[in-house]
Amino acid sequence: MENDDVLTIIAPAYVSVGDYGERTVVDVVNKRDGNCYRWTLNGTTSDRCREAWSEDGSLWQNKLLKVQKSKQIIRGESREVLYGVPVREPKLVQLE
Repeated sequence: MENDDVLTIIAPAYVSVGDYGERTVVDVVNKRDGNCYRWTLNGTTSDRCREAWSEDGSLWQNKLLKVQKSKQIIRGESREVLYGVPVREPKLVQLE
């Protein structure tokens, strides 16, 4: 994935329990290249999605995330971290 790629969530989000506790997982398609991915979201991205859309991951299907890459130190190593920013749908206003 590249910075600023836009991903479509193609299935309801779900929670997986692993070595680092509960994590939200989404299946996505990259609009740029058509590749499918299973993405385990970091806490920041998961919180952003809940705020933007709903606590209910089943409502995330067909929503869009924009990828932001950031270099960070994780457990003593410099690593590239992917963040997702929910793409908010424009609100339509009826003109009179």
